[in-house]
Amino acid sequence: MSAVSSTVLTSNRLLQSLPSKEYERLRPNLHQVHLPRGRVLCEAGDVAQDVYFPLSGVVSLLSSTEAGEVIEIGMVGNEGTTALPVIMHAREMPYRAVIQVPVDALRSDPGVMKEESKPGGRLESLLVCYTHSLFTQIFQSAYAIASTQRSNDSAVGYSVRMIGLSRIPSNLRTRSFPICLAYSARW
Repeated sequence: MSAVSSTVLTSNRLLQSLPSKEYERLRPNLHQVHLPRGRVLCEAGDVAQDVYFPLSGVVSLLSSTEAGEVIEIGMVGNEGTTALPVIMHAREMPYRAVIQVPVDALRSDPGVMKEESKPGGRLESLLVCYTHSLFTQIFQSAYAIASTQRSNDSAVGYSVRMIGLSRIPSNLRTRSFPICLAYSARW
C-alpha cells in the first residue's frame, strides 16, 4: 500500500495535533487500511507487529479474568492509537485488541514509532498524554467491573455503551452495533 496523503490526517486527532514538520517525517510510514468488525489485531502476550491510528471505528481492548471471563477494559477510536506497548517500551501486548466497529486506520511499524517518539518531540508528548488517558479509562473499567461483581450491572452497561457511542460517527449510529458488556463476553 502507498503512503497516506496529508488529507487523511484530519481524522485521527492525535496525529492532527502534530506540528507539520513531525507529521511530514512520519507520513511516508503511514499506510491506510480498512479493518473489518471482529478482526483480531493482537492477542495478549503478542509482540506488537503494527501500530494503528484509527480514523474511524472502535478497537476494543480485552482482558481475561482469573475466572476465564473476557472483559472489555478500554476502547481506542480516532482520538488515539494502539501504540501503548511502543510508548511504554514493552515487548508484549498487555491485552487482546479486536475491531468492535469497522475501522479505517493508518498503520505504521512499531520501530518507526519508537524512533519518531524520542524524547523532546511533540509526538512523544502527545503519546505520553494519550497513555495517561487510556490508563485512566482502563482503571475506570476495572472499577466498574469490580462494582458489577457486587451489584447490578445495568448502570455499568449503560456507561460502557455511552463511552462506545461517543466514538462512533453520528452517521453510523443508526446501524445496529452491539456495544455493551455482553459484546465483550462473546470474545
